[in-house]
Amino acid sequence: MKKSLILSLFLMFSGLLQAQVKAELNAVLQNDAKTYALSDLGFNAKLLHLDKDVSKPVVAEEVVKKSPRTLEEVLASSKRSNLKYHLIAGCFSTIENANRLVSDLSRKGYPSEIVAKNEKGLFMVSYLTFTSEDAALESLQDLKEQGKSTWISIR
Repeated sequence: MKKSLILSLFLMFSGLLQAQVKAELNAVLQNDAKTYALSDLGFNAKLLHLDKDVSKPVVAEEVVKKSPRTLEEVLASSKRSNLKYHLIAGCFSTIENANRLVSDLSRKGYPSEIVAKNEKGLFMVSYLTFTSEDAALESLQDLKEQGKSTWISIR
């Protein structure tokens, strides 16, 4: 009698367990079916929720305001604001020679500095540096009138 009671309890428990496993498996298979259905739609298809009303749009379209300026105008204005105009006193292949000219010009009252290396690898030494093109052109003319050889480098 004990064996039959244990056996009947076991069968009842396994039946409940089987029903629960079967329900969970069906839920997983339904979700997988939705996933496969969505992937079969192809790359250009809209994302659909198969269990919802598809007549309503899933994503609202955003309104994008366009600027009246072109991309070139925007980039040009941002570049101009960061530009510096350097009046170049000389270019040197060695840093020692460039530093020597910086020292000489500093003694003469110019806020001289090594600006950068140019495309040929030469160290460029400036007399003066400006953020305004007009001021740089005016100073360029003054230096040329003093007999100094100079030109403007924009960086």
